[in-house]
Amino acid sequence: MDHSLKIVFFGNCAAVQFQPDNILFGEVQPNIENVAISRTVPLQMKKSECRVSVINLIGIHETALDLDSLTAQLNENEIITFIFVVRLGQLTDADKMGIEWLQKVFGDRVLQFVMILFTYESQEESDSIIDDLKKNSALEQLIEKCGGYHTCSKNMNNQSEMRDLMNRIEQLFIDNKQQCYTIETNNTAINRTYQSVSVNHTQNFPLPSVFVALHSNANLPLEHLFQRLCLDNRHQCTLKAADVLQLTAHSLRSHESCAEKDLIQTFLQKLLMMNYRARSIKTKETNKQHDRQQTNNDLFNGDADFFKEISLFSQGKSKKIAIHPMDVQMAVFHCGDSFLKQLMMTKLSQCQYALPLLVPDPFTQEIEFPLWTFRQINKSWKMKDAKEEIISKIQPVWKAETPMVSFFRFGSLSSSKSQLMNSLINDKHNTFFHRNCKGSSKTRLLMDGVVEIAWYCPSGKDTDKFKQCVAFCNLHGDAGNNEKQLQILTEMASVNVVILPRLDQNDKSGKQIQELYKDRKPLICLLKEDECSVTEMRNGKYKIGLKDRNQSDVSEDLEQAINECLSLLSPESSSIFRLEDVSKYTGIRVDEKYDGDCSKGKIDAQNIMKLLKDKNLTEIKQSFLSSQGTLWHQWCAKNKELHRSQGNELEMEIKQKQEMKKIREQQHELDIGEFMKLFITEMNSQSPNEKIFFLKWLAILLDEYTSADLSTLHYKYDEKWSKVLKLKEKNEITEQQMATNLTCEQMELDKISEALQAATFGLEHILREIGQIYESCKSVNKNKEGLPCDFSSLPSLAAEMMISGFPMELMDGDAAHVPVDWVTAVLHELIKKLGDKRVFVLSVLGIQSSGKSTMLNAMFGLQFAVSAGRCTRGAFMQLVKVSKEMKEQLKFDFILVVDTEGLRALELSGRSTRHQDNELATFVVGLGNLTLINIFGENPSELQDILQIVVQAFMRMKKVNLSPSCMFVHQNVSEVTAGQKNMDGRRRLQETLDEMTKLAAKDEVCDAECFNDVITFDIQKDVKYFAQLWEGSPPMAPPNPSYCENIQELKTAFFSHASKSYGLELTHLKHRISDLWEALLNERFVFSFRNALEIATYRKLETEYSKWSWSLRRTMLEIENKFYNKIENEAINTVSETDLQDNLNVKNEEVEKSMSEFFEKDKDKDKDILIQWKVSFYIKIKDLRENIVRETTRKLNEILQQRDMKKRIDAQRTHHENDLLEKSKELAVKLKDKANDEAILKKEFEEFWKECCYTSEIYNTALRERGALQNRTCQRDQPTTIGKRMDCSLTRETHRAFFGAAVSSVVDQFHSAKAQSAALHQFMPRRARDTARSFDLARERSSSKREASSKRESASAPSSSTVWGARAHPTPRQRPRTRVDLKRPAKTAAQARPGRS
Repeated sequence: MDHSLKIVFFGNCAAVQFQPDNILFGEVQPNIENVAISRTVPLQMKKSECRVSVINLIGIHETALDLDSLTAQLNENEIITFIFVVRLGQLTDADKMGIEWLQKVFGDRVLQFVMILFTYESQEESDSIIDDLKKNSALEQLIEKCGGYHTCSKNMNNQSEMRDLMNRIEQLFIDNKQQCYTIETNNTAINRTYQSVSVNHTQNFPLPSVFVALHSNANLPLEHLFQRLCLDNRHQCTLKAADVLQLTAHSLRSHESCAEKDLIQTFLQKLLMMNYRARSIKTKETNKQHDRQQTNNDLFNGDADFFKEISLFSQGKSKKIAIHPMDVQMAVFHCGDSFLKQLMMTKLSQCQYALPLLVPDPFTQEIEFPLWTFRQINKSWKMKDAKEEIISKIQPVWKAETPMVSFFRFGSLSSSKSQLMNSLINDKHNTFFHRNCKGSSKTRLLMDGVVEIAWYCPSGKDTDKFKQCVAFCNLHGDAGNNEKQLQILTEMASVNVVILPRLDQNDKSGKQIQELYKDRKPLICLLKEDECSVTEMRNGKYKIGLKDRNQSDVSEDLEQAINECLSLLSPESSSIFRLEDVSKYTGIRVDEKYDGDCSKGKIDAQNIMKLLKDKNLTEIKQSFLSSQGTLWHQWCAKNKELHRSQGNELEMEIKQKQEMKKIREQQHELDIGEFMKLFITEMNSQSPNEKIFFLKWLAILLDEYTSADLSTLHYKYDEKWSKVLKLKEKNEITEQQMATNLTCEQMELDKISEALQAATFGLEHILREIGQIYESCKSVNKNKEGLPCDFSSLPSLAAEMMISGFPMELMDGDAAHVPVDWVTAVLHELIKKLGDKRVFVLSVLGIQSSGKSTMLNAMFGLQFAVSAGRCTRGAFMQLVKVSKEMKEQLKFDFILVVDTEGLRALELSGRSTRHQDNELATFVVGLGNLTLINIFGENPSELQDILQIVVQAFMRMKKVNLSPSCMFVHQNVSEVTAGQKNMDGRRRLQETLDEMTKLAAKDEVCDAECFNDVITFDIQKDVKYFAQLWEGSPPMAPPNPSYCENIQELKTAFFSHASKSYGLELTHLKHRISDLWEALLNERFVFSFRNALEIATYRKLETEYSKWSWSLRRTMLEIENKFYNKIENEAINTVSETDLQDNLNVKNEEVEKSMSEFFEKDKDKDKDILIQWKVSFYIKIKDLRENIVRETTRKLNEILQQRDMKKRIDAQRTHHENDLLEKSKELAVKLKDKANDEAILKKEFEEFWKECCYTSEIYNTALRERGALQNRTCQRDQPTTIGKRMDCSLTRETHRAFFGAAVSSVVDQFHSAKAQSAALHQFMPRRARDTARSFDLARERSSSKREASSKRESASAPSSSTVWGARAHPTPRQRPRTRVDLKRPAKTAAQARPGRS
């Protein structure tokens, strides 16, 4: 039919609620004047697809006395049915008059076209319809005369009910053989006035929609809903994640109620804080006062009639109906961009809420499957395996394979299906929103046809309702009207649960139930009219009655039936549910495929992931990210050594810089690899939106790639650790066997731990690699081979990521080092892109797993990694934009949030973590304008110690101008009065911090008097107490609303701090990071200690140690002198270590006694600190004692060797002198007859001299050996040692004396032969002088290598007169006796501050 079909409504006005969201009539009640006003009604016939219009004559028969006035306005129309609207259970005389009026106007034949519509206030009332009919025979007879009856709420705002009504009308139309009531049907000519606007059915989808193209001037309920929520432009993505995450004035205030226009903003604010009360926000009533005034107009009228006024006000205009909370949520879903949808779904999951799985599109009625929004959601649970051992699992929900139980209903129900499902999943939390939830209203416009999903995650305990993870799906609305959703659910479900109001084999639902019953899948039927408990009708088919049974009993029966059904499933069953498989169904739209940017990002990320296929996860970083491996860690170690080196600074600095340069060159030469090439290429070729999708997809796929192997490694670690524990319990094996076995198992544990660290691979590691590529290229000032762009453009990529909301690594947690060049380059690019904006740096510090990242995520809606253990490594920074309205109040443009890894990490125990913790804490506190000191519990002792180190470090780093402030946040404090009860504890904390600050200031020569002078802190305002995070026991516990309220209070306190600060310009921040890290690298002393008191105590211990060590050294020097005297007097021939130890024992006992008194009898507060060094200092004293005994023994034995050697050399010298004299006499006698032959004399002398020189060379070799021994002694010994006493010039004097004597003897012989005297006088002096000089030069070169302090005054070379004129032998000059200086030596730098053991 091309023309519209008409439906006429008539009856009692009290049976209908006229209001804006009334789908049929709106808020205007018809009367004789306004009945012609047209109104759009979004209803049509489903099967015949005919246009349908509504004529509203409700109440006209009560007010229009002259019906002839309507005749002129009546048109020729076909009326398919007359709907007689009656209040359920209240068939009054006026209602009966309405039937009479209808027959009078339209004739008796009209009754076959009449259907009675009973309306009710609440769902429970509808259950009494059968009883009402039985009690009222007149009503029952009337129904028999008419075409049947139907029920709906008097609000008429439920889409599902209206569709049911249209289906029932269409059935009546079919029963009447599709005949219409016309004027020709009855001779009575009635002019009718109606309100008529048609809706054309343009989409070929089976379900009618209220979102089809509407008349531009229409005021339909859905249009009105979006207007009330200020989402007029709903056809576009008006809500963007980037805008929602801005810091706004609205987000800094707590809102328990708000105006309708702020509902969306308030809902998102609470949801980002993980506050599950986001679904129960109250709206402020604007018409309350107006209604009250109307009511009080005739308050004191004496003629007041109660029954009349009750009826009057029930027909009057009611107050505005609140917007349904689920409509708010779904409106955000329909109007948000892809990133906001994903963020919202992630937060809903954290709140333990059900998530939209299938969503009818509000504009086209096309069913959407939002797979993209599930990609970041993970679920964790514990379950028992076949061996009854508990195993842990964590999986992304889109990948998890679990059984799925689907719930759906046919028709209307008085009991809530969603509430029943909640009792199965978590009876203390409303996972699925139901009609009895707080904030629920009578209207619900956007939920019909929506399928929601939630997961039950067991905890591995006996109290678990289900022993495995189970997915639960809930189809909202009548399943008969949502055929596509029903098809998908029933096909994918492991168990189907259907709720039936009544059993009717002939209706449509009966046929569908019959099909499900014949199917092999388990089926559970909940029957409204049945009173039985759980009954198995046949294998896998159960029925449970609902009538007159409380929900607790029904829930227990249902739980039992579901468990029995799940037990029938095999692990290989095709009924296992996998979320991704939903996308295989035709006729639904998958968001990932529909969004071009999302689809492209997925393809690009998958292309990169192909490079990792079949690779060993523990070797991937080494293979693909080589620049951040061993070479980078070596460079960091060398850089710290360079800044903290001791000794020859210049020489060390040159060497270290050369080695660091070499490491950078090696880094630069490494192959960049296809993985990094492709990543950088993709980042440079994509639009901003594509880039965000690409990065998110890559993070998702990397997490999927690593999760399986990481789970396996964690399982291996648990197994190995269990073995270690069992080994420790075994008593039948020997201690040696236990130690051997434990060592082997411990080594295996260490290997698994290293593999876990190597297998951790995420987006942060890729960015770290880019940073190292940049730094290596910058170091050698040359582009890397294979790099697809210039290295100078790499910081721009990271800057764009920061602007898009991704965190960037500030400190490498694996290397414990800040890549300063890379970080400053990224900040420089930020300045280029944003301008030199001002930022407020908010950092967080706390013990591992104290909830730091969770707190920041809740405060600002961020997504820092959260889990038990060391989930954050190092430090990460992320930008939070300040909205325009807030910039005037806050005076800065961005908040830079710095998240840090937990201190006292158990994974790093045994690796000198104290130094790293203190270093990290100082860096984070120094960098931040405000630091949140996060403490798990009420005791701040752990962080109290770290803060003292931070304070002292700040005092020592005088070149860095810092003005930090802090707030203490105590997590997991359940007592609401903790703030008042802990006043004394806070006072003691303040006193301790002030005392330590004074102690540190005295030590560092600083003017600080209290903690507040160094770090701004108000003990009254800057200490916050947080409730525990979870409301119950995980994994099914939702976040605690009190925790969310505490987060809001913290944000308010943060705003108070931030409003007083101007923040930092990005340029200033860049320099601060560089200066602060440089200062930290130069600090090598303070970070090794726990707190300031410990530093002062250790310095006191150093002073005592210096006294003890000097006492032992001085005593040993005295013993050395005594033994030297005995050596000179030839009283002893050997010295052993036992001899010296015996002499040192008395002093050693005195020192040990002094040490014992110092460690045991010190002040109580120092005694507890000193005890940690007691053993190490006893060992140091013992080592010192052994070293000085060993060294003194060596020196004394060398002196004994020198004494014996001197005796041997003296004997040889006497022998050679005598021999030379004899030969000289023989030569003189031989040449006495040839005195006049000058040539002969010269020749004979040359031969004689050569022979003398050869003999002297043999002797001189022995002298050189003796001299070498003396040189070693002189060079090795300190100036005060006894080795100096042997005169190192003795060799020279003996040498000269020997040659003087020899030459003198020769001259004497030649003088006795007068014939040769002239010749000898001519040749000998020059030769003797030359020879003596050559020996002197050789000896002086040897002596020049000795220390200046060991040089002695030596005799000058003999003159020619001495050589030739002396008759007697010159004797060596006697060395004066040297005494040992017993004065205490000056304390060297190394002695002043020995390193800690």
